[in-house]
Amino acid sequence: MEELAARGHGVVCLCTAAVSSKLSKLGVTWTFDQQNPYRCYTISNAGVYPALYSQGGVGTKTPLRDVHAPPNLRRIVLQILRREQPDVVNIQSLFGSPFELVDEIRQAGVPIVFTAHDYFALCPTAHLFLLQERPCRLPAAELICHQCCEKTPSYGAFWVCCQLDRLAQRFASFSVIRNNIWRLRNLIKRVDRITGKSEPQAYQTRRRAAVRFLQRIDVIHCISQRQAEVMQEICGPLPNIRVLPLMPPAVRMVMPILPRSAIGEPVSFVALNVSAPHKGAQLLEAVFRQLAQTENNYELHIYGNDTSGPEIRSVIYHGRYKQSDLDGIAAKADFCIVPSVCDETLGFVGLEMLARGVPVIASVRSGLSEFIEPGKNGYIFDSASPTPLTSLVGRLLRSKAAAELPATTQYITPSLKTFPDHVSDIETLLVSAIKRPTEVA
Repeated sequence: MEELAARGHGVVCLCTAAVSSKLSKLGVTWTFDQQNPYRCYTISNAGVYPALYSQGGVGTKTPLRDVHAPPNLRRIVLQILRREQPDVVNIQSLFGSPFELVDEIRQAGVPIVFTAHDYFALCPTAHLFLLQERPCRLPAAELICHQCCEKTPSYGAFWVCCQLDRLAQRFASFSVIRNNIWRLRNLIKRVDRITGKSEPQAYQTRRRAAVRFLQRIDVIHCISQRQAEVMQEICGPLPNIRVLPLMPPAVRMVMPILPRSAIGEPVSFVALNVSAPHKGAQLLEAVFRQLAQTENNYELHIYGNDTSGPEIRSVIYHGRYKQSDLDGIAAKADFCIVPSVCDETLGFVGLEMLARGVPVIASVRSGLSEFIEPGKNGYIFDSASPTPLTSLVGRLLRSKAAAELPATTQYITPSLKTFPDHVSDIETLLVSAIKRPTEVA
């Protein structure tokens, strides 16, 4: 948004997912921030809240909140539309934005571009991944979202826990009080899991409303071809889909990376943010348990997990990391593994590693695989079972393939765009949705 504003466009940000302590029966308040480089509105307590947990998982026990826009939310959004008179609206997230809001925007005569960062429109957990640890392709009439969301806090519990967390922050210096507040929060979550109910039919209604929502959008911006294919597999033909991957901003290229095997050190594999089942945590565990029995001279470094995983030889857990740590992580890595077993829309950690010159071993189920040229900047494997990845890593270790990929970042250039070029593509995409007078006529 800052880059588009710097290019002379009028940019307005509308955030509808904020949670405030002022809970009224109507549930919506709004503010206007003039301090940003672009105009920014915030609507608090709009009614569609992600119940967040590790790895960006979400869920809901009140799926119809994702569908219906309360009258006061409609009123405020229309006020903002009349005030700003936008040429195009880009919906970046549906958190706090019920599907029905699209009708208000369309009735105001404004074209809509929806950037689908994940599958939240079609799946309340955003991943289209079943508890049985396989991708979900269930039709609306057979959905079991109530099972996938049964541990998700209800709307009321989510709001109360947010307020308790805020209260705990005020007593950061008084550990006894702070810990008691956290205990109360955790008790509310446990009771809510037992008493909260969700009906399968409500999730079926949500899915059907989501499909209608996608069919009414002027342009659906998917961030990988894989994502576009999955959405059309579920919804049927969506001629309004455009594919444009999201690029990491202004990544700094680091020193050329020499494979450790070339200098007598263990081959270094890294994996980032893989603690959740849909990210391939169990797959990675099975692969490196098997490799530990037959192979030597390698290490797997896992970053981003809150806690250490199972004890496996040559597997090292590093805990959370910051964006500023990525250069150092990349400088010590020979390969990055992206073991997604869900249909991951892209795989940003893989892009970050590619941009830093690290070859990536990517699951064919991730949108990231579209950036991989096997043998040039990485490898692709089928994540349906541990066998393909085990065989691939074993082959890399036994042969000298770990030292055969180019030891420079030059081969990355054709695959990744610069951030300014990416912004230009976004600019073109948004402008393409604006209906010209001749088109309207």
